[in-house]
Amino acid sequence: RRTRETSSLNVLIGGEVVNSVSVESPQPIHSAGGLGIPMPIHATAAGKALVAWRTPEEIRHLLPLRLEQYTPDTITDVEQFMEDLAAVRERGYSMANGELAVDLAALSAPIRDATGAIVGAISIAAPTSRVSQEKIPQLVTELLQTAHEASSALGYCNGSVDVAAD
Repeated sequence: RRTRETSSLNVLIGGEVVNSVSVESPQPIHSAGGLGIPMPIHATAAGKALVAWRTPEEIRHLLPLRLEQYTPDTITDVEQFMEDLAAVRERGYSMANGELAVDLAALSAPIRDATGAIVGAISIAAPTSRVSQEKIPQLVTELLQTAHEASSALGYCNGSVDVAAD
């Protein structure tokens, strides 16, 4: 509601990302929540946030043998995907810009439980036309704050929220 963009809570089920809760944008053009519809790990911000802190072996086990190309910007090379995940770990959040659908931009951050395990991801999705470089820091701040609040509610204590928007 604070971002006025579609937000969702995502979980990893097997090798797929599933939206379990969604709040749709009140704006006339928006990303539909797609509750319960499986999505690929490699082409979604949520998928990246859900797997980025796993070991390379675990990640490769979760990925299909061939990374399907959904748009010209979909990452289809496993090594390039692993490099993208390294950037996710460094930033603390993931991005997917036109990777699942041409006009879809998304940001996502992990939600951790009391043990530090990633149990979900919070995501913001919008048409790429509304996600300008100037707007990303505000969306990232809201995203990381919400992920921090959800993780804290599950007993996770990491100290502070790292708001490192590019």
